[in-house]
Amino acid sequence: YTLAGLFPVSNKDQPDEEGITASPGAGDCNYFMNDGWYMMLAMDFAIEKINAHPDYPFLLEGIKLDTCGAGNKDYWLPSFLQVLQTDNATGVVGASYSSNSKQAAHISTMMDIPMITYQSSATSISDTYYFPYLFRTIPIDDLQTMALKKLLVRLNLTYIGLFYDSSSYG
Repeated sequence: YTLAGLFPVSNKDQPDEEGITASPGAGDCNYFMNDGWYMMLAMDFAIEKINAHPDYPFLLEGIKLDTCGAGNKDYWLPSFLQVLQTDNATGVVGASYSSNSKQAAHISTMMDIPMITYQSSATSISDTYYFPYLFRTIPIDDLQTMALKKLLVRLNLTYIGLFYDSSSYG
């Protein structure tokens, strides 16, 4: 069995100390992202543990692809298609960003390949009609927002500060 993993190992812009890029989309994918590397290593570790288990009658192979941050489908999508078609991937792990997961989910759904996301939380990929093979490990943004609201009410907070961005996540 082969799993295709999608991880943001590089980015087009150099992130600051918090991992935030000032102007995504410019330049080459040559800035290293620690978090994406650690996620990729976690997939390697999980596959190694599964393959070492004596009760599993199969071996897993992992093919990891760098998504170069968010919204860079020209960078990773051709390799992803090749892995699904020629390497006979039986499952997809990823992607980190919801925009990448949405693109990958469209393709994996057309090929009847299950996909599990580890960080994508956008509500837009929750529609099981369009994404019947997509599963996630974290709740959607709407549920996170409702939980935060309940916490604020329970703590009887009357003033809060908010930060937001203009991306699809913010």
